Amino acid sequence: MTDTVINCPNCGHAIPLTEALTAQLRGQLEAGLHAAHEAGLKQAVAEAEARAREQSEKDLKLFQALLAEQRQKARQAQEAELALRREKAALEGRFPRDAIRPVPKGMTGVDLIQEVRDAALKPCGRIVWEVKNTKAWQPGWLAKLKDDQRACGASLAVLVSVALPEEARNGFALIDGVWVASLAAWPALAVALREQLDRERRAMERLWKEREKQLDRIITGTAGMYDERAAPSGRRCSRSRRWSWTMNWSRHRQACRAWKPEPLLRIT
Repeated sequence: MTDTVINCPNCGHAIPLTEALTAQLRGQLEAGLHAAHEAGLKQAVAEAEARAREQSEKDLKLFQALLAEQRQKARQAQEAELALRREKAALEGRFPRDAIRPVPKGMTGVDLIQEVRDAALKPCGRIVWEVKNTKAWQPGWLAKLKDDQRACGASLAVLVSVALPEEARNGFALIDGVWVASLAAWPALAVALREQLDRERRAMERLWKEREKQLDRIITGTAGMYDERAAPSGRRCSRSRRWSWTMNWSRHRQACRAWKPEPLLRIT
């Protein structure tokens, strides 16, 4: 069977019909395959770009969240530092005789140590202060502050916090041996606690003076009784012995005066 011949419209060359159809079909098939490959490649690239954008958005959101958290922490630390400075300035302004100082390096928890002094600048006791500027109350703060109180040798501990437990909703409360106060209530509490330590100091001094007077009367009476009992036998307490006794008692009194009574309020 003879194939029908057709002329190529481009070059005019005679091409058998069967060969022309084969070439046309091959071209169409190749074009279709190329188009499908190109479409698949474009789809793969688009999907990869979408995944990359989605991951980039997730990474960006995560980075923004971390950045916001760091900024929040920095802002809280700055606010806490400002609150601490305000508290220190307020304590120094209210109690100019007292010594207000930051905690030694290496100790965490306590922010300020207030050494209460009387009119003669004699120490009456210590109060440790800590400021918390967080949204949630944590009961574990109390035990930590009590440990720091013992380490500082303080008589009282005060925790000033933005977030308060239920017991301190009215402004302040004594919880597990620690005074907890709000930002609005702590100045009044500071005055009351300082006056308490000052009163304790005066009460201890009065008590010791009374005991000193009692001891003076006992020693004097004992010396007189010794002379009276020695008189019938003709023996008298020698002047040197009385002088030695008197000097020993004088040194004892001086040592007692140098002793500083501790405040009555102590944690156990």
